[in-house]
Amino acid sequence: MITQPTSNIIQTPLVSVSTQALVPISIASSQFPPSHPAQASDGFRGRDVTSRQLPRSDLLIPDIPLQHLDGTRSPKCDSWREIVEHWQNGDPPRGLHTPLKDWPLDWLRGPNKIFAMKHHHRAVIAKEFLNVSVSILDRLYYGLITSSCSYGSNEAAFILAYPEAEGGHSKLLVAIDKARRARGDVVTRKRA
Repeated sequence: MITQPTSNIIQTPLVSVSTQALVPISIASSQFPPSHPAQASDGFRGRDVTSRQLPRSDLLIPDIPLQHLDGTRSPKCDSWREIVEHWQNGDPPRGLHTPLKDWPLDWLRGPNKIFAMKHHHRAVIAKEFLNVSVSILDRLYYGLITSSCSYGSNEAAFILAYPEAEGGHSKLLVAIDKARRARGDVVTRKRA
């Protein structure tokens, strides 16, 4: 820290901001309220800084695996079932009052965009379980001899198709994304 030499006056420390001139702290800090983030010495001093808006307080997507009142967590192998439950019915005791399938796009935009990726991941898992039809080749490959051709409510078929589900929802999501790319459901972007 560099100080200005003075005789009987309290020395004012100077702060260097990248290539800007040295500015006394007393002048710079008088431009902002005491708790403003621009007062931090991280290069924002003197710039017009706005705070990010907070998301709606009534929106929440619970973390998975779920934490119970006694502090324990649900087993990882059940996390995909919890995701499907949240997708279809919500979870009011944990603050998810509207099922994820019924969330309007406005709830995933603007300051609420922090929920967008979490919502998307939950949608991929839930929709794969509820809506995806199993082709004849998949049925032969996985040994599924059933009259049903979809995972919809058929946990045994889903687990046979995605044994990664036993390892938790993150591993399951990777496996589902791989299967979706193989089916042509997802177009992979080419990187420049």
